[in-house]
Amino acid sequence: MSHIPRPSKPLHAAPKVPCEAIEDYDSGPLNSYPWRAGWHDRPVREWSKVFRAASWEFRAFLQTWLFFGLLQRVLLLSTKRKVEIADLVTYDGDTQESLVDSGKLATILDEWLRHPGQTDDEYIAALRHTNRRSLEADFVEVIFMMAGLERRDRFDKVDHINEVCSIRDFLTQCGVKNPMNPLITVSINLLIETLTLALDGPCRPYSKADYRELVAFRQKRLERHTSTIPQRMRSDGWCPYQISMLHERFNAAGLCYASDFERPRSDQVHPTLRLHDSVETRLSSLSLQTPSKFCTHYRCAQTQLDMAKYAQSHVTGCAGCPQMVADREQIHSILLEKSSFPLVLAIDEDWEGDNIELIEYSDDIKFVAISHVWSDGLGNLDGNSLHRCQMWRLSKMVKALPGEASNIICFWLDTVCVPPDSQATDETSQRAQAAALNKMRQSYEDAHAVLVLDSWLLEHRIQDIRDTETLMRILCSNWNTRLWTLQEGALARLLFFQFADIAYEADSGVNRLVNDDSCPLNDVTLKPTIVQCFQDFRSLAWDDRKISSITALMHALKVRTTSVASDEALCLAALLNVDIAAVWGAPEESRMHALWQLVKRVPAALVFYTGRKLTHKGSRWAPTSLLRPATEDEDIPTNLPQYFNTELGDVTPEGLRVTYDGYELFLTNGAPINGLIYFKDEHGRHFEGTLISDSFVHEDHLVFFRPRQSRTLDLVALLQSSGNWPVYRDGTNGFVVYIIMRRFVDATMGAESGMLVVPTAQTSGRGGGTIYGRSLCRLNLRLVGSAEKMARSVELGLNMPPRTVTVHGDRIEVAPGQGVLLNRARHLKSQPWCVD
Repeated sequence: MSHIPRPSKPLHAAPKVPCEAIEDYDSGPLNSYPWRAGWHDRPVREWSKVFRAASWEFRAFLQTWLFFGLLQRVLLLSTKRKVEIADLVTYDGDTQESLVDSGKLATILDEWLRHPGQTDDEYIAALRHTNRRSLEADFVEVIFMMAGLERRDRFDKVDHINEVCSIRDFLTQCGVKNPMNPLITVSINLLIETLTLALDGPCRPYSKADYRELVAFRQKRLERHTSTIPQRMRSDGWCPYQISMLHERFNAAGLCYASDFERPRSDQVHPTLRLHDSVETRLSSLSLQTPSKFCTHYRCAQTQLDMAKYAQSHVTGCAGCPQMVADREQIHSILLEKSSFPLVLAIDEDWEGDNIELIEYSDDIKFVAISHVWSDGLGNLDGNSLHRCQMWRLSKMVKALPGEASNIICFWLDTVCVPPDSQATDETSQRAQAAALNKMRQSYEDAHAVLVLDSWLLEHRIQDIRDTETLMRILCSNWNTRLWTLQEGALARLLFFQFADIAYEADSGVNRLVNDDSCPLNDVTLKPTIVQCFQDFRSLAWDDRKISSITALMHALKVRTTSVASDEALCLAALLNVDIAAVWGAPEESRMHALWQLVKRVPAALVFYTGRKLTHKGSRWAPTSLLRPATEDEDIPTNLPQYFNTELGDVTPEGLRVTYDGYELFLTNGAPINGLIYFKDEHGRHFEGTLISDSFVHEDHLVFFRPRQSRTLDLVALLQSSGNWPVYRDGTNGFVVYIIMRRFVDATMGAESGMLVVPTAQTSGRGGGTIYGRSLCRLNLRLVGSAEKMARSVELGLNMPPRTVTVHGDRIEVAPGQGVLLNRARHLKSQPWCVD
C-alpha cells in the first residue's frame, strides 16, 4: 500500500499485503468471472459453507477477482495494458511469502496517471473513447461485493436455504463475514478509491474546485468496526470517538495516513465500555465508573468538561504564578457604552503588573483572535483572568506571527474578553455577556488573523515537513472536532496554526499542496480528502460561489460536538450572520427553531433530510441538530445535501418551498408489498419503490411502522387509521401520495433516493400549482422496465419461487385468482412543492 503517501516518521512499518492469488486474471468482464473461474451457481447453504470455511483456493480466487481483476480491467480498457500477477508481486525472504509489491503498483499507477507520450488533450480523447459503461459496471461489481463482505456474519440465517444463486446474488442479498486477509481487504478498498478518483476527475492539473467536486468511493470503506486500520488505531490508544471522526471525515487513503500518527494527548486514557441493557441496569450495583466516564464512538469523556472541577492550566514547566486580571468594569463599559469589544495588549517578559491592559477595538487597530480548545486548559469559569505564564506565552506567539500578521501587539481571547456565566449575576453583567456574544462573529471576522492553539499541534515541529503531513495533522487535531472552533476557523481572514517551532498559515499550505504536481498519485489519494475537509470550514473565507456555504458548514458540523447542546444554534447564527440576539433570547430547547426562522434560504436538498427534525408546524423539514449524534440510537443516515447541490429553497411559515421532479401516486388497498411499492406511470414504465426500514426512519415517523420486529410499512392502513394525517382519495378507491425525486429516474442509474410525501391540502400538480405536503419517509425508486421484470422483482421481494408471479395490465397476480392492483402514477416535471 506504499502508493499511499506516509508521514515523515510513521508510527508503524509499511504494511505487507500478502498475495494469495495464483492465477492471472483472464481480462474478461468482472461480473462473469466467477463462472469462468469455476465458482458456479449453488444453493445458498453451500455458499454459506464456502465462506465459513474458506479454502486457500477460494481466497486466491477472491483476490484475483476483486483486486487484480479490477486493476487489469481499468488499465486494459483505458491504455490496452495487461497486468499480470508477476508484475506486482515480490517474495519476502523473512516471512517466506509472496507479497503485493506496492512500490511496483505505485510505479504502474503513476505511469498511468502521467500518460507519457500523450498530451492532455490526447489523454482525454482516449478516455472518452474508453468503454465507460463497461468500466462503471466493473466498479459497481467490486463495490457491491465488498459491501457484502463487510456485513456482519449472517450464516445462522441462511444455512437452511436451498435456493440456487450466484456468488454475486449471495453477497448482495445475504452478506457474510469476510474470509480474506484484512490487509487484502484494505488494499482492495484503496485501489477502488484511487481508480475511481482518477477516472472521475478532470485531466491534471487539478484546481482547488476540482478536488472539491471529486467524490471518493465511500460505501463501506474501511468499515469502522472490522477493518484492521481502525482496530490498529484503537490498539495505539486512540479514542474511539477520534477514530469515528476521522472515519467520517477522510477517505480510505486519509484514514490509512492518519493511522501512522501518534495519537493526540498521549497522557490521556480513553476507557471504553460497550453497554447492553442488562449491563447498564447493573452498573449501580457494580463498583464501576458511571458510563459518562467512558469514551464511545460518539463522545470523548476527556473533552466533556466537568464544570465543577475545571481549572485553568499553567504552561508546562511553570512552578506556579499569579493570575493577571482584566478590569470587569472596563469590559462592561467597552461592550455596553461604547458598543465595541475589548482587546488585550500583549506584554513583555519583564512586565511586573498584575492587571491585564485592555483597549477598545476600532477599525484602525490590527489584532489577532485566539482560538483554543477549552479542554486544553486555557479557559476560566470564574473570571476574566489568565495565569501570568499563559499571558506571556500568548504575547510571544502573537508578536512572532509572520508576513502580513507581523508587528501586531493586540489580541482577543474569549477567556478575557467575554464575561463568564459565573459573573452574569446582575442585569448589567447579563447585558454585557449578551453584547459580547453578539459581537463574537465580528471578533473573528475583523481580526487580521486567527491563531489556533491545540496542545497536540504544539508538540510538533514542522519546519522541514511537507504540507501534506502538516495539513493532515491539523485535520486530526482535537481543535477540529469542537463546535465553537468551526466559527473561529471559518471566519478568519488569515488562519494560523501554532506548532512547536512556527505558526503555519493554512490557506497558503492548501494552495501549495494543490499546485504541487510532483506526485500524480497524491492527486487521487490524499489531496481530495484534505481539500474537501478544509473547504468544509473555510468556505466563507474562500468565498466559493460554486457551492453553498451552509452546505459546507453542514458537512463540517457533522463531525463536531459540544458540551452544551444549545450552543449549536448560537454558533450557527454567528456563522450565517443572522440576529444572534434573537436566537439567544429564545428558550434553549427552541433555539434551533428560532435559527431556522431567521435563515431565509437554505439548500433545497434539505427536503430529503432524514435525520431528526423539529416538531414545530411549518418547520418539520428542519434538522434539530447538525452535530455529531450523541448516541448510537441517534446515528441514522441523514442524507445531507452534497456540495454540487447548489439549488436553494425558500423558508416560509408553511414549510420549505422547492422545485423538483416527482410522481403523483395513487395507492390501492393492496400496497405496499413487504415494504415495496410497485407502480406504472402514464407512459407504461414500471417502477419499484423501496420504503426504508424503521431503523433508518426519523423518530417522528416510527409510529407509521408496524412493531419493530416487522420490516414492513403498511402505508395504506396507516393513512386509513391515522387521525393526524389528512387522506385524499383519487376519486376511486385509492389514496393520493407524492414522491419527490432528486433526479429523473432512468434505467442507467439504478435506484435513486426520494421522499414520500403525504398531501396536507387537496391540491394537484396539474397546471403547475404548488403541492403542499408533509414528508413521511425516504424511498428509493428504481425503474424496473418491463412487466416481466416487475414480476421477477415481486418474486424476490416476497421470497417466492421463480415464475410464480405475473403482471397483467393493471394487476399483479401472486397466485391464480389472487393478486393486487398495480398502483398508478403520473410524472410531475419541475413541480413546485411546499414541504413541512
